[in-house]
Amino acid sequence: PTILVRNIFDTTASLLDFYTNGFVFSTYFDKEEFLTFDDDQKIDLLIEYVLPWYFQFVASWQRAENDGRLDVNWITYEEMVADKAKMAERVLKYYGINAPNALIEEKLAEIEADRENNRFNKGGTGRGKLVLTSEQRDRISRLARHFPSTDFSCLGI
Repeated sequence: PTILVRNIFDTTASLLDFYTNGFVFSTYFDKEEFLTFDDDQKIDLLIEYVLPWYFQFVASWQRAENDGRLDVNWITYEEMVADKAKMAERVLKYYGINAPNALIEEKLAEIEADRENNRFNKGGTGRGKLVLTSEQRDRISRLARHFPSTDFSCLGI
C-alpha cells in the first residue's frame, strides 16, 4: 500500500473547512448541529471524535510494516503538494509502472482542472498554526500518548 500522511494540525484545519463547507454525511456527528457551532467548538469536536482515527490509522500501518507483514510506501502531503509530478512518478515506480513525465503532467492538469470532482481544498501547508490555538495543538499532540511505540513524526508530532 501507499499511505499518504499529513501534518495533523494542517489536517485539522482542512477538516474544519470540509465539515463546515461541503460534507453531506458524517458518522461522527449531526451536520445541522455541527454547522451551528462556532469554530472553536467544531475544532473541539474534531479533536475528540475524528482525530483519534488518524492516530490509530498511522499506528496500525506502522505496526504492520514493523512486523514485516507489508512493505509500505509512505508519502507526505507536504511532499505531494510541493511537486505533484515527482510524487506521482515515485508512486508509479513503487508499483513498477513507468510513465513518461509528459503523460504524468497531462493527467495531473486534467485532474486539477476538474475542481468539482477532485475535492482538493486549499493545497497549502502551515494552516494548522494559524487556525488552531496552542491549547488545541497540545490536546492533539497528547492523543499520541495512547500509542507509545508509534512514531508520529509523519504527522508533525
